[in-house]
Amino acid sequence: MKINFVKTSYVLLASVVIGSFSACSPDETGGNGNGLADPNADATFTVTPENGSANRMVLKANGVNVTGHRWEIGDGSPEFSGADQEFIFLPDADTYTITHKAIGRGGLVTTSTKTITIATSDLAAGNLIKGGKLKNADDIAQWTVLNISASGASVTLTPGTDGGSGKATFVGSGYQQKGIYQKVTLEADKEYKLDMVVSSTAGINETWFEIYLLNAQPVDGNDYGGDKILRLNSWDCGSNVPFSGLLSDLNCDTATGTATKKGIVKVDTAGDYYLLIKSGGNQNSVISATNFSLRGSAN
Repeated sequence: MKINFVKTSYVLLASVVIGSFSACSPDETGGNGNGLADPNADATFTVTPENGSANRMVLKANGVNVTGHRWEIGDGSPEFSGADQEFIFLPDADTYTITHKAIGRGGLVTTSTKTITIATSDLAAGNLIKGGKLKNADDIAQWTVLNISASGASVTLTPGTDGGSGKATFVGSGYQQKGIYQKVTLEADKEYKLDMVVSSTAGINETWFEIYLLNAQPVDGNDYGGDKILRLNSWDCGSNVPFSGLLSDLNCDTATGTATKKGIVKVDTAGDYYLLIKSGGNQNSVISATNFSLRGSAN
């Protein structure tokens, strides 16, 4: 791995490259403060492999004049509140920008970033979904739009910018729906975990968002049901409340629901299957999704 701290570099491990980071900058509203706020919270941090792993990293913040820590690890998952030391797992070969926000006295926030490159995917937990981050046209080309309804619904796949993740935006009206799907190859009797990041800026009403695994390629004009791997809807999950997070955390599993798989995928027969993501609704029916993943257990 190669670590670059501004202009100085150290070789640690060939499979992971850690790049330069931005200068720390406090977020404050002008002036020099009132003595109750500290603009000197140190947001610098280090990234090192955990026990020589190519995919597991240790994030360690300096922590000087810091009362709280927020991290974003660049894999499409939401920012989270954490500690001065975090252990992360990046199973996919890719480049990640890790952001640390150090919260100082008085609530002033200082930010620092590092860019790391993971050279090899984890053999067991690498993502089976192709183009899961929708970063560019090549990612988008891995997906096929399913026209369940002839009109009244849409799904738009938008690539990211500057190497960031894009998104799939589902819009429904008049209880119509659309979907996207792709083929995945699974082993028999092996457990996989499905997840993605979903969001709605206005919340949803009379809306559903469901994930299925099909034995055969879906066909336009046909609807698909059965036991859902994960689901989200306004009837069981709440309506008109903005949300953003992992679908596994937002998944509704109620006495009347059928999302009993809770993100777990397991098949009896090895072979090709089709992962279908569909959404529709009547009003306030806009859901965006990104960072689609289907993984086996990590090594």
